[in-house]
Amino acid sequence: MPAVTACTHCQAKYTVPENAVGKRVKCTKCGEVFVVALAEASNGQVGKTTTQAGAVTAKQAAPSAKPQATGSVGEVKKAAPAAAKEKLTEPDVMAAFRGPIERVRLPIMYRLGILLVTAVMVVLPLVYLALIAAVGYGVYYHAVNHTGMLEVGGSGRARGMVFLAYAAPMFVGPVMILFMIKPLFARPAQEERSRSLTRQGEPLLFAFVDHVCEAVGAPAPTRIDVDCQVNASAGFRRGLRSMLGSDLVLTIGLPLMNGLSVREFGGVLAHEFGHFTQGAGMRLTYLIRSISHWFLRVVYQRDVWDQWLAELAQELDIRIGWVVMLAQLGVTIGRGVLWVLMHIGFLVAGLLLRQMEFDADRCETQFAGSEAFAATVRKLQILGGASQLAHAQAMEHLQEQRLVEDFPALVQLNARTIPPETVAEMEKGIAESQTGWFDTHPCDRDRLTAAAKLASPGVFHLDRPARELLHDFAAQSKATTWDLYVASFGPKVPREALVPVAEFARASESRWKEPGSARKAGHYRYD
Repeated sequence: MPAVTACTHCQAKYTVPENAVGKRVKCTKCGEVFVVALAEASNGQVGKTTTQAGAVTAKQAAPSAKPQATGSVGEVKKAAPAAAKEKLTEPDVMAAFRGPIERVRLPIMYRLGILLVTAVMVVLPLVYLALIAAVGYGVYYHAVNHTGMLEVGGSGRARGMVFLAYAAPMFVGPVMILFMIKPLFARPAQEERSRSLTRQGEPLLFAFVDHVCEAVGAPAPTRIDVDCQVNASAGFRRGLRSMLGSDLVLTIGLPLMNGLSVREFGGVLAHEFGHFTQGAGMRLTYLIRSISHWFLRVVYQRDVWDQWLAELAQELDIRIGWVVMLAQLGVTIGRGVLWVLMHIGFLVAGLLLRQMEFDADRCETQFAGSEAFAATVRKLQILGGASQLAHAQAMEHLQEQRLVEDFPALVQLNARTIPPETVAEMEKGIAESQTGWFDTHPCDRDRLTAAAKLASPGVFHLDRPARELLHDFAAQSKATTWDLYVASFGPKVPREALVPVAEFARASESRWKEPGSARKAGHYRYD
């Protein structure tokens, strides 16, 4: 009786004779070796899958084998059912390492470029401060030197108009100064809440991260946080106060970890820590990125002052409320100036930052291999879209006070149900992507081309799910989801509002968008 098996590496499916079960075969799609095991029998029964090494091809074991896999973007969707495996151990992970990656020394012109861009980025906020001072001096100059306006004769109406013309700048000027200074000190409206892991609680993950850093040649983080984003990032734990040392924090998005293999996830970490392989360059780059991110926040993100102004404008009578509206105009003008400075900064820093991303991509490619890099780029497209869909589904049920209990699991469920036509649209979007003048990251097409040219096999090979690096991924995922709700809605979120993932997804109206909209979603790439 014919049976169905699947490659445990790329999930390509084959129809094989029943007597081929247990034989070692080579996948004709990805070239990796696996043991034939029942993935899904012809009558619909699900079997088990195991991973072994060997040298027999799938054609030798099953002459009638027919690949049924989709393109590499669809790997998240087409993953075979989870098999009963032994728990992943540290020796299993360490055995997959094949040594450090090759270090590339940066040329002197590259280092000088970092210094030049840093100087420009530091000057831009100083230019903004100079504009604030110019507005303040203008108000002072007007108040001292234009007092003759108060001596103008004529009718009472005319004198009143002249007085308003004299007094208006002395009201508008301080308002403008106040709201131009505001971005320098205002905090975000919503403080992020992070969940920190401990080495005692997650020894396998910490050991893996330590070995990735050793292979890359970067300092290991002193803290690991997790959140619900499709992202990973590494930075100084205490911001600028940690720049003189190597006090780093690694933040891992559990939806990202849930959708990648250990090999792919390790490549992502190698990319992040690739930014920290140079001493002085690492710190100057951090300063450049910090200023860039500050510009983005103050230009686009609403803060506690904005919320207060918006509420006040709605509550006050229009006869008094026009003062608040004028203040909001000051916010708009201040952000307009910052928007111009931000784009100047991006234009100057863009070329350097994009090159730094290519350098970090080289670390990722040498660690995980060119093929794994390409698979990760494509999986990120699916996971990013699946996360957007999950957020849309969450918004649907806010009025009902229904919340999904495991947000990363909802993202993964959405990723597995992506329509083939949407996968094709994402592939097309990658192929047609272009890097803009103001982009701080290269487009996916350019990154894939650069990684393919390296033709690196990688120094780490382990295709078990990355979530197995955590002692209890499901528990951490639910706890991190709860942290997200507490940060968003406050500490009084009712536990009874939590709904199982499958039930939540069934009750949601939001689905994957029609073909043609996938490419508009943009890039999904870690920092």
